[in-house]
Amino acid sequence: MPMHRNICRRCNGSGQRVNCEGTGESLRGRADKRIRSDGRRKVGYISREELVERIRKQYSAEYAEFLLVQMGYSPQVCPKCGNGSFTTLCLADPSNAIEGKMWAKWYFWCDKCLSGIRCPLGTWRIPRTTPYILHGDEKALAAALPENLTLALQK
Repeated sequence: MPMHRNICRRCNGSGQRVNCEGTGESLRGRADKRIRSDGRRKVGYISREELVERIRKQYSAEYAEFLLVQMGYSPQVCPKCGNGSFTTLCLADPSNAIEGKMWAKWYFWCDKCLSGIRCPLGTWRIPRTTPYILHGDEKALAAALPENLTLALQK
């Protein structure tokens, strides 16, 4: 049960946004933050299996499976078509860098059926050496995308 309730917007894997109930749990780190009886946070660590279970509970089935493939927690095989080839596209802003890492949003899809994550989880920091397209460069984005793929672009 979440310690607090907030309403977040996530993609159901089809590029359409749906409302879901956020739990405030971290997906990148494996820290489990809970409130102790004295009001302070107690930090513990969860196993890989617990992280996978939480991802599957928090997101739609299709979105969760692609997220687990992208994170390396599931085999690198498309849950829809069985293909093993994927593309990760980063839209980044090199002017917004902290300690050598740029602000970015990433998208992930199967190269065969084009299913995947078209509405990413928040923003991330990526190394400057990671290939990227400049955030806001519509021409470069259109050239990089397959013909039948559209992304849920966020600011």
